[in-house]
Amino acid sequence: MNKLTHNDDPRWMQIPDTQREVGGLMFAYMASSPVPGALKEFVTPDEREANIVFYYKDHQADTINRIVALADEGIAELRRELPDVEFSLGGGIIGVTAAANQSLHTDHMIIIPAVMALAFLLVTIYYSSLHAGWLMVLPMLFATVMTYAYMGAAGIGINVNTVPVIAVGVGVGIDYAVYFMDRIREEFAELHDIKQAVIKAVATTGYAVSFTAITLIAGVVLWIFMSDLRFQSDAAVLLSFMLIVNAIAAVLIVPSWCVVFKPRFVTAAHYDEDGVLEAD
Repeated sequence: MNKLTHNDDPRWMQIPDTQREVGGLMFAYMASSPVPGALKEFVTPDEREANIVFYYKDHQADTINRIVALADEGIAELRRELPDVEFSLGGGIIGVTAAANQSLHTDHMIIIPAVMALAFLLVTIYYSSLHAGWLMVLPMLFATVMTYAYMGAAGIGINVNTVPVIAVGVGVGIDYAVYFMDRIREEFAELHDIKQAVIKAVATTGYAVSFTAITLIAGVVLWIFMSDLRFQSDAAVLLSFMLIVNAIAAVLIVPSWCVVFKPRFVTAAHYDEDGVLEAD
């Protein structure tokens, strides 16, 4: 209204400084509106409370954080001038998303480490080796760091949509390392040569890992091109990236680590009298 009453000059698109000017604009709006009670959707019947709506260019985490920071700064300044007035952050899409992101930020710092810790614990118990647990988690850790780097480069924030995708990607990625680890142990038990065992494992299980990764990626990559929902498209890109990086990390890190460090849970593997694979 302020802009319209000043020849649509964009410099006047702001809230007036005095109550009289604000009241005059509200009266002009009500008088010119063809619908009676035009302000009822914005103010309470006693005109003591009002609802102000702001529209933003997007709902990205950075935008929401900037909005909340500015709102908190403005509220702090208003409370100094009007100590008897109660100010609260509103709801709507921005408010609800901001609250969810704030809660999720704390949960995210627990969920991802918990997934890795659980994987470490289970693998350590299964192989009876701390080295095995660390070796299984190492490709997951590498893939997760690379995923965060990609999200930063692509401008994808940590929010209620991306955290579940990251957790799923971390959980799915560990099976590649398990495939390689078991195969290397089996080959070493027969060949008693770590380099040859790794070469044989990569030549055989490498195909299985590649086929599994391609199959999983093919199931979600179509969302990128066929889904009209932005969430599904972003989730498909992120999940596909995690699956690819996890597969590459398993193919490169696990065999290389075994050749260089020769972990005992691998080099001590052998077949017993009944043909069962075990380690001393």
